[in-house]
Amino acid sequence: DPRVRRWQELPQMILRRSWAMACALDGRFFVCGGVGQSDQAPVAARARQAKKASLEPWGPLEVIAAAESFDPVEHTWQQEKSMSEPHYGSACVFVDGAFHIMGGHGKRGVLSGCERFDGQSWHPLPDLLEARWCCTATYLLG
Repeated sequence: DPRVRRWQELPQMILRRSWAMACALDGRFFVCGGVGQSDQAPVAARARQAKKASLEPWGPLEVIAAAESFDPVEHTWQQEKSMSEPHYGSACVFVDGAFHIMGGHGKRGVLSGCERFDGQSWHPLPDLLEARWCCTATYLLG
């Protein structure tokens, strides 16, 4: 909480994941993609039991396309529309009222695909000239 300069524990996400992309949009915090459980089953209950951060209790892992958002007013996570393709380690930046996901790594290797999320749905964008992952993106005004 920036007003009191203290961290606050939030409810568990719907899916445990790492290497995800995240961005704030319309007063909510969105998290999409990453590496998570292959069965896509919600794991919040198990996560609360596993107090330490470890990959062992996750079970089989795979690249996921699932997205979810956190509403700070309701203090809840909700499932959102999934990305068109599973990926992780992508660049993510907020531009013109939407967040943009570029490149990353997927089930077929390093990706060049890009898409944008406007808070309701995903829209394809032109591909990068070269496939990239573990990269960053920055939007400069002007």
